[in-house]
Parts: sequence; C-alpha cells; structure tokens
Amino acid sequence: MTSIELQDLEVTLDQVLQRVRAGEDFLLTDGGEVVAELRSPRLPAGLYRLALRGSLILGKPNRPEIYPSLPCLGLPEGTAARLLDEERADRRD
Repeated sequence: MTSIELQDLEVTLDQVLQRVRAGEDFLLTDGGEVVAELRSPRLPAGLYRLALRGSLILGKPNRPEIYPSLPCLGLPEGTAARLLDEERADRRD
C-alpha cells in the first residue's frame, strides 16, 4: 500500500483519485503517522450507506471451502436458474 503525506495529497489529489479508482489503496500520513486509509468502496454505494446508518450489518467474506459439496441431484443443468427465473416472474405480476 502506498503512503502519502496529507500536505502532498492537496497537490496530487486528481492523480491519487485516478489511482484509487483503478483499485490502488493509500495510507494517508501526517508527519509520518498514519491517520487514514484512502481506497475505493468494496461494496455498492447503496449497501455502504445502509451499513453506515446501521440499517444492515455486513457479513464476513464468503469462504467456499467451508461449505460441504452436495451430491448431484440428477437434475439437468440450468434447472436452478430456470426455477429462480420462474419464481421472480411470479413476483413481478
């Protein structure tokens, strides 16, 4: 992670924001002491705002290795997607 002094940020803000949009993270320092982190949001903005208001609690990152593999049910590929699409269509009516 790149460090940048607050006083330098004022001069280079446009460049730093371009790099943040590209996914780079920065530590903002004041006299060598880290005072903040600058990074792009890791969530859609709407979810982030709800979390800040306390309207939702963010879960931890998903770790697929903790879920056991389920045996194949013998259904044709795409069955789950088709059933979900049908369910959602019913709700639109």
